[in-house]
Amino acid sequence: MKRARNGERADDFHAWRKEIKGLWYALRLVEQSDARLRQDVRALHQAETWLGEEHNLVVLCDELARDATICHTPVDVDRLRLATHRDQCRLREKAVARVRRLYQRRSGAYARRAGSAWKEWRRHSREDRADGRRRAAA
Repeated sequence: MKRARNGERADDFHAWRKEIKGLWYALRLVEQSDARLRQDVRALHQAETWLGEEHNLVVLCDELARDATICHTPVDVDRLRLATHRDQCRLREKAVARVRRLYQRRSGAYARRAGSAWKEWRRHSREDRADGRRRAAA
């Protein structure tokens, strides 16, 4: 996130999007264990979606800029880039704002908290299943 925000390069935002997507996939495996993790999963998914839309604008702009039937002059290309840049900035800002809280945490502490939540949830799940079996046997 820091590299993307500091450099403001499309490639950096795309790389950050892939990192978000990887974290989103991983947290989806344990999201049932904790309400905060479910919030984080939703935030990551929303940010990934917005950064996906931002990347689509980059690709679209590049393709249209190469099409001589649409962009006849360098002025046309500049207008196109200016129009898409405004939307790209808006999507980037929304994505950053959505996951800022999550990215302010230290990764080790975050991983330990997620792991603890998962272990606690599994322990309770096992206990609930054992209680159900005891009641069924009785």
